[in-house]
Amino acid sequence: MIAPLEHRRRTEPSGLQREHMLAIEEEEKRIPRRLQNAIEAQPAIAVATAMAIGVAIGWLVKRKNW
Repeated sequence: MIAPLEHRRRTEPSGLQREHMLAIEEEEKRIPRRLQNAIEAQPAIAVATAMAIGVAIGWLVKRKNW
């Protein structure tokens, strides 16, 4: 039988640690938010770009000699 793990007390992060964690989260969300804003602003360009990428990938796959 496996003994249960000890319960460890979680300590609240200090103010500086909390600010650092929030800054990291904000940085991680920045690029997806910019992409979302660009797609919302000009959806026709987003669709055309997606189609062009799909055609290019399809063309590359078709040229591949399996």
